[in-house]
Amino acid sequence: MHKFQKYLLIVELLLLPVIAILSWIFSLYTPMIRSLLHPNGIRWIATHIIRNFTSLPIGEIILCLIALSLLSALNPSTLFDRKATQKEKRAHLFAFLMLLMNILVVVIFTFFPPYVLLNFLGTLSDSPFIDGIPAFIFIAIETTCCTYAYTSGKMTTIQDFAQVHSSMLIKFSPFFIHLFLIAQIIGWVKFSNIMVYL
Repeated sequence: MHKFQKYLLIVELLLLPVIAILSWIFSLYTPMIRSLLHPNGIRWIATHIIRNFTSLPIGEIILCLIALSLLSALNPSTLFDRKATQKEKRAHLFAFLMLLMNILVVVIFTFFPPYVLLNFLGTLSDSPFIDGIPAFIFIAIETTCCTYAYTSGKMTTIQDFAQVHSSMLIKFSPFFIHLFLIAQIIGWVKFSNIMVYL
């Protein structure tokens, strides 16, 4: 862990008791402030530790990191490399065909009868197509990169599969610790309403 991350972690850990103490002090002077050290505050902390964390877009962040892991395994730099092996060139071809298949499926389900991905009025506004764009992108990256990784020989075992999907998750794992603590800080500040005084 870098020095900056250590200092940030210390600050985050110190902020929590400071917020709790300030909420208790300020609550003595105004009913607008809710004390985190009051029984109701302690009950709220106990029941919202997980909720504070999951209120953030954790799923989206994890999927983005998995997508980045997959893209790093694809190694786009070899696409135009004349020294690429025949196996790599074939793997890129299969990956490209998989990408085209993903696009074709979405286009067919959106713009051809029975227009599954359009809204009930038959338009794109607030449709499953618009809402599903992040999922379509992730599925396209997942299937395309896995096709390349498998056909190029980079992913042949379950261990390879796990490594290809988790490289960025491992690299950014300290980020989730900070994210968890920051989520608690935000939640505590909102619950206590101490921003009225600050």
